Amino acid sequence: MRNILKRFLVLVMAAAMVLSGCAAAFGETADSEAARIEELVTDFFKFWGNSDYDPMVELCDPKWKSNCENPKNALFILLANRRALELYIELISENGTGSDGTVTLSVLMDRNDGKEPVQYRMSIHVIKAADGNWYIDPQSLKTYEGSTSVQTEAADDTVIRNKLAVFFEGWGTNDLDRMLEVCSPEWKKEQENARRRLFELLGNRTAVDEEILNIEKTETDTVRKAMAFITVDRNDGREPIPYFVSILMKKGEDGFWYVDPESLRSPEPTLNDELAAEAAAETENDSTTEEEAPAR
Repeated sequence: MRNILKRFLVLVMAAAMVLSGCAAAFGETADSEAARIEELVTDFFKFWGNSDYDPMVELCDPKWKSNCENPKNALFILLANRRALELYIELISENGTGSDGTVTLSVLMDRNDGKEPVQYRMSIHVIKAADGNWYIDPQSLKTYEGSTSVQTEAADDTVIRNKLAVFFEGWGTNDLDRMLEVCSPEWKKEQENARRRLFELLGNRTAVDEEILNIEKTETDTVRKAMAFITVDRNDGREPIPYFVSILMKKGEDGFWYVDPESLRSPEPTLNDELAAEAAAETENDSTTEEEAPAR
């Protein structure tokens, strides 16, 4: 469960990028209000993912609680014994009153029925109470729609892009531990030293810029192919070189998407023939060095 919540929080951190798009709706206090709402929803879903109902009730609308004989039991009934696993906040908007708003999000939901989790799209009503704090309107949790195949594909695309953003953020700052957070758990188990193997795959190179072009489906539902341009600093005092890469994203046994680091082994240079030949020769030299290393 701790690992699920860790991945959950990584994805929610990516949702902060939407706040700038929501800011204008809240006037002068846009950033702070949107951030407070995001924190509220993040905390609520974190507790929901852990089936921790007491703190969830604390985050619910005080008026709703005062009208319930047993708020905890009422909340349990509203959530229908389902558990939130993975969240992505799409939009935070005000409803025009300054005291309530709507949070549009997609969430991977475990229905606790022995079947695969289902992707849902929800619109949650949030209320600013007399004490100045924001609260969840539990009644808005009662109805939500299962995503269609198109919506599920779009949600997968968003999650994959967020995972890649974390990966490239770590690569750009040479933070291998950060990158490993979004690498396939199955791949990590296969490695004697996952950190060292990742360093070998990167070849002491640093990604200084990236552009994810598109996410392509493959023959299997558990693999996606991310096509991207990346600019790589080889840390040799020379100019960075743009590469075209195809990064495989694999769905782990836990149902979450992860980067397959082995797919980073063969990037293709995108510049002129001279630089392409130079990069190809360098890649060949690196491979030779790695093969000869054990003999030393």
